[in-house]
Amino acid sequence: MKKKIFLLLIISIGLAACIDDPVFKKEELQVNGREYIDNVSYYTADIYCQVEANISIKNVILQYSTNAKMSHAKEVKLQMTKSYPEVAEFEKINDVYYVHLTDLLVDTTYYGRILLDTPVELMTIKKNITFTTLSLSSAVTTNAATNISYTSATLNGKVVEAENVSIDQTGFYYSFDPDMKNSVKVLAGYSGGSFSKTLTDIESNKVYYFMAYAIINGTTYLGKILSFTTNEYTFAEVQTGNASDISYTSATCSMNIISAGNSTIVEKGILYGTDRKLEEISVQKATITSSSNSVTLNNLISGTRYYYRAYAINSAGVAYGAIKEFWTEDMSSIDFYIENFSNISYTSARVNFSIYSYGQDVREYGLLYCEADWSGDLKYGSSQYRKSTTVSGWKGTDQIKSSYYTLSYLQAGVIYICVLYLKYMDDYGDEQIIYSSEDYFETTSYGVPTVTTNDAKDIYTTSATISMSIVTNGSSVTTKGFYISSNYRAIYYDDDDDFERYTDIWTKKAKTTSSLTLTDLEENTTYYYVAYATNAVGTGYGEVNSFTTNWLTYPSVTTSIVSASSSSVKVRGNTDAGGEKGVTVGFVYSSTTSYPSIENATKSVYSTSYSCTSSNNGDFTKTINYTSSSFQKNVIYYVRAYCTNSKGTSYGEVKTFEFY
Repeated sequence: MKKKIFLLLIISIGLAACIDDPVFKKEELQVNGREYIDNVSYYTADIYCQVEANISIKNVILQYSTNAKMSHAKEVKLQMTKSYPEVAEFEKINDVYYVHLTDLLVDTTYYGRILLDTPVELMTIKKNITFTTLSLSSAVTTNAATNISYTSATLNGKVVEAENVSIDQTGFYYSFDPDMKNSVKVLAGYSGGSFSKTLTDIESNKVYYFMAYAIINGTTYLGKILSFTTNEYTFAEVQTGNASDISYTSATCSMNIISAGNSTIVEKGILYGTDRKLEEISVQKATITSSSNSVTLNNLISGTRYYYRAYAINSAGVAYGAIKEFWTEDMSSIDFYIENFSNISYTSARVNFSIYSYGQDVREYGLLYCEADWSGDLKYGSSQYRKSTTVSGWKGTDQIKSSYYTLSYLQAGVIYICVLYLKYMDDYGDEQIIYSSEDYFETTSYGVPTVTTNDAKDIYTTSATISMSIVTNGSSVTTKGFYISSNYRAIYYDDDDDFERYTDIWTKKAKTTSSLTLTDLEENTTYYYVAYATNAVGTGYGEVNSFTTNWLTYPSVTTSIVSASSSSVKVRGNTDAGGEKGVTVGFVYSSTTSYPSIENATKSVYSTSYSCTSSNNGDFTKTINYTSSSFQKNVIYYVRAYCTNSKGTSYGEVKTFEFY
């Protein structure tokens, strides 16, 4: 608070008493003073005084007191200063005196006067000086709340910062009560006199009252009580969808979020139960993931009416859709039976079956089987064989199971009796076992091997290869081989004849493999042969087959050029080998004779690619590459293929080539 008081005092003092004072030289004493009060705070104030006098000044003194009668006044000297306020009443040509008071009391009125100490006397030049220090009751200000949201807000305050003012603590009180009952205290640090505190996790759509406080010099001061209202959350809007895929113990229910409200959906799903009262979330709920709009309800009771409704939870609370209903399906009796038998062999068979569960709680199904001469009821016991499968997840679905069991380690030629069994849980939680009607199959009986005498291959003048195919008919083959004959009477034999008995016609050749290469045969001769195989049941024979060995003739040979270039030529030969196996083939070529032979050829090369075939006919080739040591450029070379067998050597046509 600033208070400016100006007082002009002209004192005319008779100089009779001072007639002898050399300073005044017996002139009249003249003194004038002007004061200025500035920067009045809580505990401090600045006092300025400008003095005009025609006498020397020893001191300028301020006396001040909280009592208007100036009792127990304090006294302080003013100091001359060059810095003083720009006040119109102050003349810069005159001296200014100044004092800074720091020991004042807060919110207190002070009274004072200014004295002038001169060589003549101590005189009062200003009196009736008054000023009042500031009150700390207004040092704390509660400012309006900011950043108000649904569950948070920032409280704001301000506290004075001044000389001799010690701010020990700042903060706020807040409450639901306008009289600040049951208020909560929170601390807040300040900077530049301002301080704030953000409240979090407060309630939405609520009126809060708050006030700032500060502890100053050990005393608590309060600001005014203000209020703010948090924003209001709105509920989501939910639509209950239709039920689908309804079975005996499950159903799929859907929903739709029309609006999420003004906050995030934290949970959504379906409430369901057999009671229509679905006002609150109970244990019978199925949550739905954020990326889906439907959920499958499981473990329901068949033939039962269920009520359901959609729900969604956001910060406002739980929103519900309309209540709808559905009926689960009624279960009927289980139907299961053996369809047929397949893949029946000597020691195994496949039993094909189907099961229609109609939603029953099936736990296990299987097959009981044994030999048909077994008597008695077909139930569990040590006399039966058993195949079984444990089931999970059939309850509540129309499970149609078409499957099979493969039975192994059976006896050949035996009739087996089979029956399906099935375990399920009834409506009382008890396990029940039911059986299908019986059915039968017979395994295949063992027999003698079925033997096929195959056609002969690779027939030459003195050799041929014969082979067989065998079906074991359930029993492993112990021996096998061929009967061979060149006697014309062999053509009249069949598999009913005893080949082994007529050793004068047939020669027996046992063999561990299914083929045999005959050697040392006569050329141009017909041979008869029959395959046989023996197992534990007996011996089986193939049909009598025959082949005729070739005549030995000179080979038939051809020559051809496959390809030619400046540096290589590929020649091909072809021969029937004259009906003989193990012949020699190759090429002869020369530049000096147009009919090169083995005897006169410049060069004879052998082919490595030729092999005899069953038709005694085949290609053979050779690539002749240019080398400067063996060939000359632009010279014609004559070449032809040849084949040599036991009869002699034959040549193919003459062909020519050259390198350039």
